Amino acid sequence: MFPRRPRPTEAARTTPFRALPVPGRDDPVRAFAYEALRTAPALCVVQLPVGLDDAVAALSRAARDFGRSGIRWSGAGVLRSSGLQWFGFDSGRSSIVAVPQAPGADGAADERFQALVRALAAGPWRTVVLTEASPELHDALEAARAVPAWEVAGLAHLAPGASSPGGAATLAA
Repeated sequence: MFPRRPRPTEAARTTPFRALPVPGRDDPVRAFAYEALRTAPALCVVQLPVGLDDAVAALSRAARDFGRSGIRWSGAGVLRSSGLQWFGFDSGRSSIVAVPQAPGADGAADERFQALVRALAAGPWRTVVLTEASPELHDALEAARAVPAWEVAGLAHLAPGASSPGGAATLAA
């Protein structure tokens, strides 16, 4: 679905994802996701032929942090060991999990991103690293629903206002 791209190079990392629209208040999770993708120097995109709940469960087997994600108020999931955020999109027939590389990442943050890419690339799903938004990615994201991480099976207890055993839900910073 997405064109294969070489791993990002230092020169290519400056190419932003400007082609994504600005959804506004009507779709806040998509708006926050697109803003994160627009400012990312690189993006790890995983496409799976299953719904988002099953996709996150499958990704948890490759990168255990997915099943133990925290959340941000923006709807992003947060991988606790690396601090990387992820955004889920579900079309009903397939799903996309996008993990943006942090803008201005230092060497350690870049290594955490690359380690995640290596772990995910070992799975039986389609994993690509992009340095610009392709038309195929744009169309796939626009056709899918941006799903807040707290709607993913196993993460509902982290929803804003949800109770956890210790009281209020704990949100990753």
